[in-house]
Amino acid sequence: MHLKAHSSKNVLLKMYSKCYYFIVFALLLHTCSSNCQNEFNVKDCLLPHTEPGVACKAYIIRYHWNQTMGKCEKVTYGGCRATRNNFFTMEDCQKIAQPLCQNKTETSSAGGVE
Repeated sequence: MHLKAHSSKNVLLKMYSKCYYFIVFALLLHTCSSNCQNEFNVKDCLLPHTEPGVACKAYIIRYHWNQTMGKCEKVTYGGCRATRNNFFTMEDCQKIAQPLCQNKTETSSAGGVE
């Protein structure tokens, strides 16, 4: 009987593990599909990291370009409705957003056309 209880516990743990990984995979897939459909462009520099009015409950560390501060920053992402200004790593933000957005900031402050 002890063996049966132990084995049931293992089955439940495996089931929950699979479910957890499925949920994480689904979140990543959704984020990628919404972020990867179009390339990041200058207009995206002004976007928040999630669409306004969305309150999702996850606690995921991400990075986005903060136009006011003029740099990439760490943010807490709720897990849904990401904009293109939402990156997995600081390196991604600096490689993709910073060159475009910093140029936009410098052009704006120099009185150039946006």
